Amino acid sequence: IQIGDPLLDETRMGALVSKPHLDKVLGYVKQAKKEGARVLCGGEPFIPADPKLKDGYYMTPCVLGELLAADVEIMCCEIFGPVMSVLSFETEDEVLRRANDSALGLAAGVFTNINKLSIDVWFVRIGQYLAEIQLFEYLESEGAKKKSKY
Repeated sequence: IQIGDPLLDETRMGALVSKPHLDKVLGYVKQAKKEGARVLCGGEPFIPADPKLKDGYYMTPCVLGELLAADVEIMCCEIFGPVMSVLSFETEDEVLRRANDSALGLAAGVFTNINKLSIDVWFVRIGQYLAEIQLFEYLESEGAKKKSKY
């Protein structure tokens, strides 16, 4: 992912809004590691090659895996940063329980090889979600739900 000046066509991700916010997002990643998550990629401060951007609040996009529970801090907070948490599941009931147990509902994603997943149950609970069931099918609802702030 090209990180840098958001006014350039080739840029795919710009800076976070402030130093305190960058520190907060990096803190979530650090806490997730303490709680057993494995950083699959990213999660580090980043300085773009362009010297004009050296004082920006950049980080590499982060993917966290091996989260053993849905109640770890990173799964219970709205991070508003480039962090994706990946949880595996065995059954449809398990994934729906996790989604519906969350106090938040801004966005979620399901990537599965299960032919039919009852995503309609999620539709009323999650603000936006991406579902990939064989063919990349994008479904979107009307925005934030539950206690999400945005």
